[in-house]
Amino acid sequence: MNAASPSPPSLNLSNSDILTIYDGDEVMPHILGQYLGSSGPQKLYSSTPDLTIQFHSDPAGLIFGKGQGFIMNYIEVSRNDSCSDLPEIQNGWKTTSHTELVRGARITYQCDPGYDIVGSDTLTCQWDLSWSSDPPFCEKIMYCTDPGEVDHSTRLISDPVLLVGTTIQYSCDPGFVLEGSSLLTCYSRETGTPIWTSRLPRCVCESCWLLGGNGGGIPPLGSALYFCNHRTVANMH
Repeated sequence: MNAASPSPPSLNLSNSDILTIYDGDEVMPHILGQYLGSSGPQKLYSSTPDLTIQFHSDPAGLIFGKGQGFIMNYIEVSRNDSCSDLPEIQNGWKTTSHTELVRGARITYQCDPGYDIVGSDTLTCQWDLSWSSDPPFCEKIMYCTDPGEVDHSTRLISDPVLLVGTTIQYSCDPGFVLEGSSLLTCYSRETGTPIWTSRLPRCVCESCWLLGGNGGGIPPLGSALYFCNHRTVANMH
């Protein structure tokens, strides 16, 4: 068997010769693999740092002069019981659950303000000492959050995704006038998330007075009735 190179080991066994690999440092009932001929193991995992390799040769081969014994070429590598460290990410940082990156250890990535994480934010060191996924990356946020509706108004949005550059035009219903800017634009900042150019406006009655008393009745709890421009309007608190 030749296992000196990183490529899968190659075998040259006769049909009467058997190679058995056991889990552990003694011959145990749990067999990881058994091979003959030229087919070799691709990858084996043991539950301990030790493996037992057993060679079996048919004695009849020696009697008939066919047996040549076993030759194994190999190199010993240092034991490794931890995952390799993962890189830092641009515009973000990472934290680890353990000082040593042993099996079960987790690395959690987070992004700076103004960036969203793309990919899995938590990676786990698995049993085979590989990570559960590739490291994520941080992508700059290029959209605004929805500023919301304005009572007694309609709005026109130029882009439903609310990307940078999106405008929202507010128009008040008849009988109401706008207080504040009617046009909001989403713009990007060097640091932090994009924001709107101004606060949300309000639509207020042009000429209103509260209904109640003097025969007007008492409005329900949590609401008020106003008479605005020949219309009755309910304003919920």
